[in-house]
Amino acid sequence: MNTEIYKTMRIVTIIKVVVLLCVVSACDLFNNEQELFDDYGFEEGYYYWGNDTTKIPLLRYKGHLSIEFRDFVSEEQRLSVLDRYGIEPVYPQFISDFPGFYRVTRKPASYYYTTYQDTSLNRLGNLIEVDYVLPAFELDDHDDVCDLYLTTNQLSHQFHEYTNEQEQELLLDSLRNNDGVILEQYTSPIQTTYYALTVTKNSKTDPYQLVHHYHDLGLFKSISIEYGLVLCR
Repeated sequence: MNTEIYKTMRIVTIIKVVVLLCVVSACDLFNNEQELFDDYGFEEGYYYWGNDTTKIPLLRYKGHLSIEFRDFVSEEQRLSVLDRYGIEPVYPQFISDFPGFYRVTRKPASYYYTTYQDTSLNRLGNLIEVDYVLPAFELDDHDDVCDLYLTTNQLSHQFHEYTNEQEQELLLDSLRNNDGVILEQYTSPIQTTYYALTVTKNSKTDPYQLVHHYHDLGLFKSISIEYGLVLCR
């Protein structure tokens, strides 16, 4: 066989193999350790419920996250985790029980979210050092003010007026037993006792989906995520 023809056929064969491998593996460019993008932009279709049960539209950041680390994690440990996963602080977490705002550099934000009731996935949000990794939102009003909504794992609620105290206790107990939420009791300055619902990694689903599920069932007069609001420009 002519040597040049053989070389040409060999090159074509190699190209075909490479193309085939790319098709089979979907050419996962995210395995590259280098920064692959500047910003994923926004995704529409999200919302929260206003006091009058109207939908307030939100835009989800595709390239940013709400992250809260556990209290026992040192600053050095936080930085090590963030570096390992390619996460950059924009507004880092400064206090406990309140998330920070972070930017992804290697994969879409959704890749890092906490996986509820299935912590087997090797995600940032499933690490023992991390309380949760959830979406960050902006108001879908398309103006010049960036109202940043950092998602927390706490839900605020208001009971229907016709729900008596015993029915309230039964409802909260059912949510704790069936959905894995934690009930934390607080007493306000005016001596009013109330409960905060905290979504844990053992819960059936994430706080956003859980809120809309409870709303659809009509369990509360109002139910929403406790968002952290930051004016970012």
